[in-house]
Amino acid sequence: NAGLLVKPVNKTNYKEQTPVQLFAHNTMSRETKQLDLNGHMSGSGVVGRLKDVLTKIGYSTDSFSISGDTMALMGRPGLNPPPSVMSSSGLTALNAEPSMTGMDDLIRDLNDATSEDSGFMSETWASALSVAMDQHSILYSALEK
Repeated sequence: NAGLLVKPVNKTNYKEQTPVQLFAHNTMSRETKQLDLNGHMSGSGVVGRLKDVLTKIGYSTDSFSISGDTMALMGRPGLNPPPSVMSSSGLTALNAEPSMTGMDDLIRDLNDATSEDSGFMSETWASALSVAMDQHSILYSALEK
């Protein structure tokens, strides 16, 4: 491990002068993905913060993780869509063999059937499902070309 240093250190003072454990692989892996040694945006990653800046100046951004590890891709909550996580074996068709005609439309209709009495969790679930289905469709189509 090379270590993430905020200033030059030596063998006798590195423990006191560095905010991270320099010789622990798990700690260094996490810190490398975050690159936030001073904790200015705890819980975010370097790519996520870059996405935030690009969004603020008018660019549309998105990110994908093949390994499932999204720490480096996390930015300020709500500013950008969360990272999409994909399997390294590719993307499979969503509901490739539906049990009835129009199944995808039925799923959307059932989840859009919220009312004033619907709870926060049901509204959140319905919205997240609809967004996930849309994202999957766009990504699946792009990868199939």
